[in-house]
Parts: sequence; C-alpha cells; structure tokens
Amino acid sequence: MKQNVPRWTTTDEAIIRAYSALVDRVCPCVILFHSQAGQFGFKVAQARPDKVKALVAVEPAGVGDAKQAAVLKNIPTLVVYGDNIALDSRWPQIRKNGLDFRERHCCGGRQGRNPRLPKAGIRGNSHMLMMDRNNLQVAGLIQDWLAKQGLYRGDSAQAGPTGQRKCVEILQYTPRDDDAVVDHRCKLRIPN
Repeated sequence: MKQNVPRWTTTDEAIIRAYSALVDRVCPCVILFHSQAGQFGFKVAQARPDKVKALVAVEPAGVGDAKQAAVLKNIPTLVVYGDNIALDSRWPQIRKNGLDFRERHCCGGRQGRNPRLPKAGIRGNSHMLMMDRNNLQVAGLIQDWLAKQGLYRGDSAQAGPTGQRKCVEILQYTPRDDDAVVDHRCKLRIPN
C-alpha cells in the first residue's frame, strides 16, 4: 500500500502570502522546510530576503523562482537529502533539481552546503529524516551548520556519550533600529 499527501496547487499563492505574513511578524529568522514546502520556503525567502538569515531545506521537492534567484545570493543555504533517494523513481531528478537550484542561485556555492549524509557517517535515512532513528544525528548536522553561520549555539558540555546534544540554546533575532542581535536564551532539553 502506498501513502500520499494530497497537493492542492490552486492554494500556492495563498500559502505563500500566509508564510510571508508570518515572516513579517516573527523574523529575522532561519526558515527550515521539508518536502513539498520546498518551493514555499525558497519563494518566501525570495519575497523577504532582508528578513531571512539562512535557509535549511530538508529534501525539498520544489525550488524557488529562477527569475528572482539573485535575491538569494547572500542567504546561507543548507540542502539535506537522505541516502535512499534512488529507491523512488521520481526523487533522483527532484534531488538533482534541488541541488542545481541551490548551486546556481543560492550563495553561488559560497555559503551553502549540500552534505552527503553517508559521507558524514549518517546512513539509512528515508524521506522523513526527522522521524528516522538517527534523527538526532541529522539535527546535529543542521545545528553544526547553523553554528558556523553564527545562528546557533549548542552547549557541548551537555553532549551525551555519542556526541548528541542534551541541551541547546536557540538564538532569536529581534529586529531593532541598530540591527543588533538580541540573545533570548531558550533551554530545550532532549530526553535520554
């Protein structure tokens, strides 16, 4: 039995307007998106590039508007795909499209990254990376990349025996006149 999530293409503009309104309300921020939200994440960043500090695309099934690609050049972008893409006839091409878009339009390869999870020692991932058994390793890879962008600070003293973080601090960027970064510390505990 195959499972599928319906995709209503007639609601795209309404979805982009809603995401843009949210970005206007809570950002500057990092936008993390997955699968069919790929096109929405990229397009909202294109609509509000001054409010997006970075993009994290987890197996994006769609991309942004190539005609507006120039606005993404200064936004660091991470694109992550699992290692079982070849098991589905559609995903090798979808992956190629996503990586090509990032390489050509996002950061010109300067501030972005397309990690190969198996090369990082992370294997066996499905399309739902956040639900796989090794999801904390995938989250750690994303956290490390965000830290390199100056957008995340983890508490390495709280790391578990396998290096998985037990406690993290999340930086929230609050817009101010002087564009200063305000650090609101938010402790997030991960159960053993």
